[in-house]
Amino acid sequence: MQKCTSGRKRKREDTEARRVNWQSPLLWPTIETAAIRVGYGMSPIEIERELKRVDPSRFHGISAQVIGRWIDQSGTRPVWRASVLARVQKGNLPLTTATPPGILAKYPEVTKTIIEDLRALRAVGVALDTMRCRGVIIARITVSCPEIFEATAK
Repeated sequence: MQKCTSGRKRKREDTEARRVNWQSPLLWPTIETAAIRVGYGMSPIEIERELKRVDPSRFHGISAQVIGRWIDQSGTRPVWRASVLARVQKGNLPLTTATPPGILAKYPEVTKTIIEDLRALRAVGVALDTMRCRGVIIARITVSCPEIFEATAK
């Protein structure tokens, strides 16, 4: 990239944009809870404030403008747009169906138990970040099928 010599001097170097899937299963329940706490009007500014109050580390990058695009104001009361709810339902599914089976494909009961554990934690209000999820997953695999950790790639 060429440096421009004319115009205003840059104070910071350019950085890559970091995209966040706010509708992911780990983030959306917290957003929905914040909207419920804010109440009837679903004010994007109030939702943003509530999210940053509840979990500032995960939601420091969210803005009221982004939240406002998710809300359908056309009816008698504001609701989430259908397209947003569709993305929430889709979750983190891959874009293609031609993905190889996961390492837990042979252990559907373990997978089911991990999901139940994570949902139970969310139900009692635990904020799940990647480190907590990783801990739950490793603990469950260690107890239920430790041989997975000894598998080698071909």
